[in-house]
Amino acid sequence: MQGSSSLFEPIEIAGRRIANRIVCAPHWTGFNEGAGFTDRYGDYLEARAEGGAGWVVTEPIASHPTARRELPPGTGPWETDMRDDWRRVGQRVQRHGARISLTIGHAGRNTTWMETGLPVLAPSPVPSPTMKEDPLPLTEALLDELVGGYARIAAMAVDAGFDGLELQSTADYLFGSFLSPLDNQREDAFAGSMRARAEPLRQALSAVRGEVGDDALLGIRMSAEHGVDGGLGAEAAAETVGYLSGLGLLDYVSVIVGSYHNLHLITPTMGSPVGPAVGPAATVRRAGIPVVVAGRIPYPEEAGAVLDAGQADLLAFARPFIADPAWPRKIRDGAGSLVRHCLYCNQQCVRRLSERRPISCVQNPAAGREVQLSAPSGSLSPSGGRRTSLRVTVIGAGPAGLEAAATLAAGGAEVTVVDAADDPGGRLRLATSVPGRQEWRHVTNPRVAEILSASGELHLGRRVHEAALAELASEGDSLVLATGGRPWRAARYRTASAAPVPGLVSERLLDLDRAVADPPRDERLLVVEEAGSRASVALLTWLRGRGCDLHVVTSSPQLAWPSLVLTQEWRPAVSDLLASGVSCDAMSRVVGFDGDVACVRHAASGIEHVVRGIERVLWLLGDEPTPLAFDGPVVAGAAVIGDARSARGAGAAISDGRRVAHALLAGGDVPTVYRAGG
Repeated sequence: MQGSSSLFEPIEIAGRRIANRIVCAPHWTGFNEGAGFTDRYGDYLEARAEGGAGWVVTEPIASHPTARRELPPGTGPWETDMRDDWRRVGQRVQRHGARISLTIGHAGRNTTWMETGLPVLAPSPVPSPTMKEDPLPLTEALLDELVGGYARIAAMAVDAGFDGLELQSTADYLFGSFLSPLDNQREDAFAGSMRARAEPLRQALSAVRGEVGDDALLGIRMSAEHGVDGGLGAEAAAETVGYLSGLGLLDYVSVIVGSYHNLHLITPTMGSPVGPAVGPAATVRRAGIPVVVAGRIPYPEEAGAVLDAGQADLLAFARPFIADPAWPRKIRDGAGSLVRHCLYCNQQCVRRLSERRPISCVQNPAAGREVQLSAPSGSLSPSGGRRTSLRVTVIGAGPAGLEAAATLAAGGAEVTVVDAADDPGGRLRLATSVPGRQEWRHVTNPRVAEILSASGELHLGRRVHEAALAELASEGDSLVLATGGRPWRAARYRTASAAPVPGLVSERLLDLDRAVADPPRDERLLVVEEAGSRASVALLTWLRGRGCDLHVVTSSPQLAWPSLVLTQEWRPAVSDLLASGVSCDAMSRVVGFDGDVACVRHAASGIEHVVRGIERVLWLLGDEPTPLAFDGPVVAGAAVIGDARSARGAGAAISDGRRVAHALLAGGDVPTVYRAGG
């Protein structure tokens, strides 16, 4: 792909050759237990190394009992020999020609005693912006313990064959908060000047270097801009890196931006600016050591441009590797159209971590399930014929149908996809028309390319009639129904006892699809938002920009709560929307209409008030399955997937498609939960 060739150039750091400039960045997965690396995590990392990463950096290993979460007694890496466990995973990465580094970390005040069983640590008794827990200021005795743990862990990692060590100094975790003038309010030798604030980190680096010498790359990952007044900035970060590297303690530095003051800067989302850390990384690079940069650099051309401009030496990717572990190999081999680009939607990676659950991915249901759900590796047998005699017709070219078809085609099945629409994508076609949401196209485009490259057939603008289905069934074809969902349009709330809202007439209702297809301009709209979705907020932001006067009513504590809090989008999305003049009645419901007047009742107090001058009602209550056009014997045994089965969004639809395709390729029955009539 033009502009990306520099990504595949090797680089040498401290005498160690790295095959290319692509780093699989350290990121939490939730796949591990304690300090050990599970087989699940090994599968996950190996897939990224096999997919073309030149350097894989592990998620952080706890350095101390206070670091992040409580471990069973005697299992912490500061007290237990983990070499065999780490060696097993390291070798799985290295056998694909990739380097592997171990991250050692301490969350500081950004954990809680309920996770560790102990007081949380920080430079000063200043609570985390999110955890709100009173921290214990780090004492010299605790620092000595901590530094000793870093040294021991580093020695084990090198003995286990790891190529490098990376100390977590990002955000306002423990070392990062020491570096921040805002968060470090001490009045001792660890505060004031840059060197004083860097002293705890210097001690840890010095202990590690003293333990392992030059037998491993040694670096830090840091937030070069904390994104808050008074916090660490790029110039101070560059000065810190220059000081530490001048002492021989750093071979490289990995740069991001953001902190717990502004979590959205750490995991920037769909539609947000590209490469927020590139400028700060370029500043830090003036310190004279190799710089890795990470943070929403979506496309290879953009990544190559960063290298070509001398703003960084390597690029680290976390979410793009979750979405498609083989994206570097596809780009290198000229198959860029097959890359399943990260959507930056945060729906199943960041959100699941916020909920303390293992990550997954809208684009990649096999993330963390590589053994169970990875796509088949080829449609043809060594003799050139198809690997299976399975024939499948998929009705519907939305996310579920395309995923099922792509997986089946890759596994050698003869696949035909039929859709009444003239273009593939289902309701995602509408989603991409909303400003800032165009990246949803990356669900449709690579799957269509995969189907066609595996000799699958795609018939658009064609309706399927019951007689045709009966003929397919008689010929032994398997049938997958992926006919999608539709917005909830009934003039009542979605609760078991809900009656129609008095005075609400369907002629005045505007649902999400209709609003996107024909967006109002300069209207006063009452918005009833119960879906709690990013799609709702994106639509409202668009309508506000079109001059609409919006009054939102939601039964949640706030608009799009808690989903956008969990995906770390609430501040840039919802708070900016409310600041634009959108009014919101939270913890409330509409109880009736009288012409252009709505009566709104607060759930807790029961107090009612009226909203006047309403022209139309934007009814955002989520989705429901589109009623199947076929029933009875003609679809008996067919698989019904995605929103057609249960309206849960694109991630669930894609997961359904992958799981049903795997079941069909394995020669088994469609799971009952997906079976028509099951």
